[in-house]
Amino acid sequence: MCPQYLGAIALISNAIAFLSRFWTTPACRDYYRVMMVIQCLASWASHAVFVVRTSALCNRRATTVLLISAGCLTSLFELFAQLYSFRKYDVGTGGNCLIQYAAEWNISWLYYLVR
Repeated sequence: MCPQYLGAIALISNAIAFLSRFWTTPACRDYYRVMMVIQCLASWASHAVFVVRTSALCNRRATTVLLISAGCLTSLFELFAQLYSFRKYDVGTGGNCLIQYAAEWNISWLYYLVR
């Protein structure tokens, strides 16, 4: 899959959950993590493009290793923050699948900090 399409896929998956009116509680429970993983994949594709382009410009092994290490570490923090911040889901009154921050594990700021 091409990296440039992952951002669009993330937006579409979130729109399906929020704008659709057919969700049941079991279906929302199965789908709400899909949105977070797709968003992380889109972020990772962005990181990969940045690393490849910057490495091609620098053409130094040390810089490339540093960028790859930073990209991998950032990606792990993003995935951790996404999966542990949004631990609550609910079907709204209109039938849409809503994701909510978990009050006891609200570390969503970590995603935006490393992003």
